[in-house]
Amino acid sequence: MSGPRPLPLGHPPGTAPRSALLTGADALSQELARLARLLERTRADFGAQRGDGVDRAAGLLLARLIGEGPARLSVLADAVHSDPSTVSRQLAHLVGRGLVRRSPDPQDGRAGRWSATDAGRQVSDECRQIRNHHTAEMLAAWSADDLARLVGLLSRLNDDLEAYRGRLSSPAGTGDPQEGPSS
Repeated sequence: MSGPRPLPLGHPPGTAPRSALLTGADALSQELARLARLLERTRADFGAQRGDGVDRAAGLLLARLIGEGPARLSVLADAVHSDPSTVSRQLAHLVGRGLVRRSPDPQDGRAGRWSATDAGRQVSDECRQIRNHHTAEMLAAWSADDLARLVGLLSRLNDDLEAYRGRLSSPAGTGDPQEGPSS
């Protein structure tokens, strides 16, 4: 008789045994590491071709300001998971290029709020258009269904990673990874 193998006792329906999860996690980790290396190389190539003088980290700040609106330095540092002194240097670079400006915070005049300028929006938009063009060319042989499935799965992975990061920083997240979840 063929068909799906029954799951060992102790596994909720729809979940895989721990050994299968670990094997899958190892394969996924290897592919994610490969993807990270390829993305870094591609970003470097892309940045060299662009020539706008905006590095990846500063570009993330600019994109954050465009997408979320004006923000204080501390909010930006939290959003990009970076140190405020590092973010301050990146903002100074963006200000020097005319892509970002600082204005007084209406709720606390001693603090500043950072926002993208029209030139910053233009640079970001041009960058996004070029990136989208290259991505579309790279995926030209993919079906619309495959692309939609990939986007959905990556979104789910990102959501799960964001949620899991909170567990890593909590005292309960310091346990032995071999022990598995506590009951």
